[in-house]
Amino acid sequence: MENGGIFIMTFGKRLMQLRKEHGYRNRDAFAAELGIPANTLRNYEMDIREPGFPFLIKMSQLFHVSTDYLLGLTEERAATAVDVQSISEQQLIEKYRLLDCTGKELVDYTIAIELKRTTLLENQKNRILHYEQAFNFLKQS
Repeated sequence: MENGGIFIMTFGKRLMQLRKEHGYRNRDAFAAELGIPANTLRNYEMDIREPGFPFLIKMSQLFHVSTDYLLGLTEERAATAVDVQSISEQQLIEKYRLLDCTGKELVDYTIAIELKRTTLLENQKNRILHYEQAFNFLKQS
């Protein structure tokens, strides 16, 4: 694929490159580790088949690259904060979506209370730091 005169790899070629760069020489073993059929991984790497979003996200996290890099939209490997979402965060989101309205309200309430608590603690730490700096300044004078 060309992008402004620059050759950019296809998803399959990029996936194969990243797999090998990260020490996964054996395609079948890597597929088994991912929990997908070896033939599916082969089809991805040969650009015969395109993966879904969950696979793209999983590869992005595993190889610490952006999904845009995986898809050949950029040569910049770095993932932005939005691209990187830990597996535990994904699992929490999936669990949240399974809750009924009451459960979601309880989680939302708990998060609101925890945010207030965290903000108060942070403000308290900032005030203490400010007082310590003022005290040290007065002590030096």
